[in-house]
Amino acid sequence: LVGLRNSSEKRRRWALKAVIKAKEKNGVLPVPTLSKLHPLTLRDAYAADYVARTTLSGDGSLVCSSVHRADLAADKWRSYLQIRNTSNGNVVLDLKAFPQAGSAYFSPDGGSLAFQTPDPLNKKTHDLWLLNLKTHEMTKLLSAQRDLRDILWAPGGDFLYFIATAPRKRPKTPPPYERFTQMYQRWTGWQNWSHAFSFSMKDGSLHQLTAGPDTVQDMALSPDGKTLALLRIVHTVPRPYLITEIWTYDVDSGRSKRVLRWLRWPDVSELCFSPDGKKIAFVSSPTNMPPGGNKPKEQLAYDFDLFVLNLASGKTKDLTANFAPAVDSQCIGDYPGRRNVWWSPLDGKIYFIATDKDTVKLYRT
Repeated sequence: LVGLRNSSEKRRRWALKAVIKAKEKNGVLPVPTLSKLHPLTLRDAYAADYVARTTLSGDGSLVCSSVHRADLAADKWRSYLQIRNTSNGNVVLDLKAFPQAGSAYFSPDGGSLAFQTPDPLNKKTHDLWLLNLKTHEMTKLLSAQRDLRDILWAPGGDFLYFIATAPRKRPKTPPPYERFTQMYQRWTGWQNWSHAFSFSMKDGSLHQLTAGPDTVQDMALSPDGKTLALLRIVHTVPRPYLITEIWTYDVDSGRSKRVLRWLRWPDVSELCFSPDGKKIAFVSSPTNMPPGGNKPKEQLAYDFDLFVLNLASGKTKDLTANFAPAVDSQCIGDYPGRRNVWWSPLDGKIYFIATDKDTVKLYRT
């Protein structure tokens, strides 16, 4: 309410007086203060940096994280890589010269860091870089790679393995129409065939290890560096149009062997070798495991279990059959820094992330 009041008996001097009343029940009026403390606002939330995709060096002395910051003026998220010392938390290096860099992976000896950045000439592709952590020297390893991800270092540091979209020859002049004959051709991105690649750190040669329309979804490297485990999606003409297979690939001879096959397309992920390289742990829905079994009346889409595959016998074992939480962190939209499953060489236990109601927790077998 704004009103006028008589400031003196002579009725000559007048002053304006503002009066504010709180009509809400139990309402509290803001009080002028010089303190910086105030209720959290959306702008405050955007002003705070957040960290994603954190990775540790082999000896645990360094941690590399992708730091994200909101640029409200440009209405964009900015990010850069930051390396810190794990013993005292001090910043070792900020890679702000490479905006939007990500997917960082330490070399086995901890002396180098491989990471990717958007190609400045083509935003749809990425460049692969190598940072020497002692000299801070930068070396570009690869250019114009599409959908490069899941970099794996060989134990000796002489090779890099990764998944990327394989280059394909396309006609300069697209046809006026294209006839679709398969169900998968109606899905987004079906022409992007992701495959496994190897890169030699010695001579800089790049080799494509897999080919064809059957794409590689995930990959793991055995502790001795001799075998790759490949999770492949295979196209079929009849239903279910896609099936899932797990293959092993000998990196020296190039020989491959299929060790597991599903006739249906389950949500499989997180291939992880045992310390002795004789078993593979992975995450999958129990209702889609061969040979089938009794399917429940209602299948829960997020009912994931932890399985172990014996490579010699080809038999699988469900380790969490009577475990209530769902093995995975993406059930409630919470994504881990890199993986959901780790097989420790120290105690031989499998550490995994699972969703218990509305909470993500770390478990051990």
